[in-house]
Amino acid sequence: MVFGYRTHGRGRPADGMRVHDDGRVELGEGDAWEPLTALDAAAADQLAEAVRASGILALPERTPAPPNIKGGDTCELWSDLDGGVHAVVDGWADGNPAAEPSMALVMTLSGLVSAAQAAQ
Repeated sequence: MVFGYRTHGRGRPADGMRVHDDGRVELGEGDAWEPLTALDAAAADQLAEAVRASGILALPERTPAPPNIKGGDTCELWSDLDGGVHAVVDGWADGNPAAEPSMALVMTLSGLVSAAQAAQ
């Protein structure tokens, strides 16, 4: 797994996206994952470098929300790169320093997926 995330919010099913080593991208809702598109090798490599640069690989198993964050989603993050990570960030919202790198990474992933879909 190059990168995956799933957000859990109050009153709605979990949702997320994940990218496998072969570039396959899946969109998740609840416990179901459905094929979405595929990244080419260059885009998958770009995502892998973004994962490494983001710092998420060094996250602890769970990061609680700071006192200034009331609410916000809980986000589960994982990757198999460089020893891997499976981490949970509570209070996944703007203003949470622990959440911001992974939020930027999700935006990078969204851009790569949009480009892959446009190329199809």
